[in-house]
Amino acid sequence: MKGIAGLIAAALMVGAVPVVMGQDAPAPPLIDNTIVIPDGTSDVTIQAAQRVGGPQQNASQLFGSNYDHLDILKIVFGGETGSAFRIELYMKALGSGTGPGVPSRSVTFSVGRNNWRVLHGQCGGASVTTACLQFQDQGRGGWRTVKRFTVDIKEDLKAFFFTIDKQDVFNENRVTLRFGDVFANLTAYASQSHMPGFPGGGGGPGGGGGGGDLTGGVVAFDRAPNVGFGPNFILQKGSHNRGYLELYAPDPIRVSNGEATTIVFKVVVSNKAASLISTQLEAQDIPKDWSVRVPALLNVPAKSNLTFPVILAMPFTHDHGKTVTFKLVAQASEDPHSGADIELGVFWTDVPQPSGHHEGKLWVHSAPSESPQLPDQLEPYMPTVAAWMNGIDKDPDPLATDVNVPGVSNQNFLPGPGGGGGGPNANFLTNWNVTWFFPLGPQLEMGLDFDVGRPALFQFAILPKLAAAQARVTARVHYCDPTPTTQQQGGGGGGGGQGGFSTSCGSFSPIVAQAQATTALSPNVEYASEFQMTVNGRYDLIPYKHGANIGLSVSLVTDVPQNFAGTLPRPEFITKKALLTLPLLEYHDPIDQAFQNVGSLSLVSTSPFEKLVNPGETTLFTFDVSASGDALRQKVSLEVQGVNYEWARILGRDVFEMDPATTRNITLAVTAPIDAEPEERSELFLVAQSLKDPSVVTAVRLRATVTTAQDIPNEEDQAQSLEGTEATPGPGLALVALLVVGAAWIARRRRA
Repeated sequence: MKGIAGLIAAALMVGAVPVVMGQDAPAPPLIDNTIVIPDGTSDVTIQAAQRVGGPQQNASQLFGSNYDHLDILKIVFGGETGSAFRIELYMKALGSGTGPGVPSRSVTFSVGRNNWRVLHGQCGGASVTTACLQFQDQGRGGWRTVKRFTVDIKEDLKAFFFTIDKQDVFNENRVTLRFGDVFANLTAYASQSHMPGFPGGGGGPGGGGGGGDLTGGVVAFDRAPNVGFGPNFILQKGSHNRGYLELYAPDPIRVSNGEATTIVFKVVVSNKAASLISTQLEAQDIPKDWSVRVPALLNVPAKSNLTFPVILAMPFTHDHGKTVTFKLVAQASEDPHSGADIELGVFWTDVPQPSGHHEGKLWVHSAPSESPQLPDQLEPYMPTVAAWMNGIDKDPDPLATDVNVPGVSNQNFLPGPGGGGGGPNANFLTNWNVTWFFPLGPQLEMGLDFDVGRPALFQFAILPKLAAAQARVTARVHYCDPTPTTQQQGGGGGGGGQGGFSTSCGSFSPIVAQAQATTALSPNVEYASEFQMTVNGRYDLIPYKHGANIGLSVSLVTDVPQNFAGTLPRPEFITKKALLTLPLLEYHDPIDQAFQNVGSLSLVSTSPFEKLVNPGETTLFTFDVSASGDALRQKVSLEVQGVNYEWARILGRDVFEMDPATTRNITLAVTAPIDAEPEERSELFLVAQSLKDPSVVTAVRLRATVTTAQDIPNEEDQAQSLEGTEATPGPGLALVALLVVGAAWIARRRRA
């Protein structure tokens, strides 16, 4: 807390319970954090027919072998700077050897729950002098390329040097690397295949399935270390907690598509002291035009945690691929040596999430699976295509080719959405079921707000290879709740599936929208259609949950077999002709519930929270602020914050007394400027806070959007009538109130 606001807040602390603190806990000195993982020489393994248990041999001891370019000698993690780190991979020899196939070398590690690898080889069709930085995309289930970069080849050291920018590596919460982050599961793998065997399969959520190695396969490989993993690599640069206070946020970085929105960060402050700590909170380094609401003061009991909300209102912004943060600082009033800071912010994904801003459009994509490529003559018989969907028509992943996706045959078995499994079909030998499944990839990182009055539209085409007099096509949109208690859905039975991809979700069982049609099929003639899919009203609003996802399943049930497992022909889903359009509104985090446990005040809307307004005219919003029965008499201050906050005015008093178990009606007027353009909006939240105890606070969100397409009643006369009923306090009292609560008025009018 700085300046006058800090002095006033400190004055309010008189009478607070003192806390006896220890000395400041200084940051540990920087040490050499380099990690070296050695590996033995001449330990390349060669294995023939590996899936059927062919014997392994030491390739280095075979007469005439040339596998030194796969022989890993050591891995080094180090070279850390403020913005990057380096991985060094030392080999017995460089080059590609003389045998058939192309070598592949990778170094893998994990940060949080995200798995990462640096792949050196045929990285998306690029030459072996190029490397890919990739993470395991939990949506599509395979590796997604974040970027390509040039490898620094050290001929004299027989080593490959990979320099990685810290901003490109993140944990499962989209937080990029910072001080104290731990790299675990360090390992390297080099391999070269002569003739790979068939991949396994599964074909739906949950994967599963068999597969088989019909041809065998000759693979030479070396793993470093041979068993287990190397020691952890720990970053030494950045900020940290001090003394008795700690800050933690389960989702410190949230994803945005660029729309004007409201985001609620839930933050946990921990007090490790034996006495209560009065903790002052302040948001710093706030980006221009952002408005951040932080409780000015929280009284954190001894040896306990307290969860509180930080509300961000931000204007329309397009910075795809960029992360922007602000700093939240906590400081103990009684002990200058106890404090903490954490960065909160927004990541604008380069692959848009499903949202109203992007018209709810989702395109289907495909790529070769992560399994080794089959010989050309065998490729048609087994599915080796990974498939997913997302909000961009051309996926930036260099592996995305968008080729047609062969269907997964589940004849004579009851399928799950996209998968096989289960028991005998009731229509045994009369119906044959072929399925496709397309999870959202990257997975869902925002909430969804459906307009249930409109249908979802699904445009698609299927290419059958055999005629069918009767065929039923069903399309469903599924939601996956990441609740830990959900069970993994069963996978496919026989081999095959779209690369055996799976997702992090437990079950895609809930159906958000669906439709079906019956038709006849002609061989090699496209069946094209557009389904109107009714949205289940139960899923009107799907709040943001970390790890959630949605998926699209397509089922083709015919009266004649379209194919048997491992045989031709295979019906194909025509990827480039598929488009799913969801009826979405712009998603905003609900903030009313976020404040229920922060003090004895509550604030609820008694009118729609979202309204339209014509340029130069006024619309009214009404609210009830209530004090709980166990509260003391208190003075309450009202504030309006957010994007275009200057459009709003509180009608009547903005500072007033409240007795326990009482409710007061509040009216807020929002007047759009005469030159406001259509779709320009004020994205606001109204905050009520106790002046006696700044830790008692509540808030509610509202939005006024400008329109010229329809005539909206002008409520300015009502506003003036209400404004005259009670006098608003003079500027002196209002200024003091703002200083006491530590308000941050950072917003300007923006085009939305």
